[in-house]
Amino acid sequence: MSFTTLLQQALRIVLVSATLLASTVAFADALVHVQVRNPSNEPVDGSVTLRPRAGGDQTYRCQTEGGDCDIHGVPPGLYTVTFAPPSGEATPPRNVVVPEGRVTLRVAAQ
Repeated sequence: MSFTTLLQQALRIVLVSATLLASTVAFADALVHVQVRNPSNEPVDGSVTLRPRAGGDQTYRCQTEGGDCDIHGVPPGLYTVTFAPPSGEATPPRNVVVPEGRVTLRVAAQ
């Protein structure tokens, strides 16, 4: 094999590795499954909001049906979560940690 052929093969390996790494990073975001329950453990519907504690404009929201909803594509990190029912007051913000992968977040409604 010539030096040029070896160099081309090495470059292909580097490009494939970079593509795989980029794919891994893209799939590192979390799927947050939210469950909202009242003190009697009954499902409650409303709007759930995740805001990064570090600030920024990005927020993540879902509307519960039967007390549950999913938020896709949430980067791992520190967030505040609030729940707002259709009528009444929102819950005070609560700090949560969102890891990679799938996570269930339980929110207590008033």
